[in-house]
Amino acid sequence: MAMREADPNEFGFAEPKNDRRRRGVYLLPGVFTVGNLLCGFYAVLATLQGGVANLDDAARAIGFAILFDTVDGFIARVTRTNTDFGKQFDSLADMVSFAMAPAVLLAQGADWVDLDGPLLLARDRQPALRYEGALVHPPEPRLWG
Repeated sequence: MAMREADPNEFGFAEPKNDRRRRGVYLLPGVFTVGNLLCGFYAVLATLQGGVANLDDAARAIGFAILFDTVDGFIARVTRTNTDFGKQFDSLADMVSFAMAPAVLLAQGADWVDLDGPLLLARDRQPALRYEGALVHPPEPRLWG
């Protein structure tokens, strides 16, 4: 089931009449995306320190990252502040919080961990990447711009 675009009036948000206030609205989703990224980064650092309490904190940080990720997408849709940079930045934060941090957390007790999550996210965002088995090739130089 596809998500429909949120109507800003449905949630009580209206277009600000002042351009200065409108510019500040663009920062809101980014703040929550930074929170998502920092939670993932903290989860990796806490996991690398080891210890039961640190592993528990790392799992909690991943849980908070889920909340931040949900809120930043909601705010971006409601305030209509979707940007290409924001989408890419959100993908980076998601990769750290939901691919790298859980993989490092699982790797603490495992001998071998499959790290395909970041590659799957990259494939979704950059269709110009070429895949040959386990090798990933960048786009052809003519596509670099």
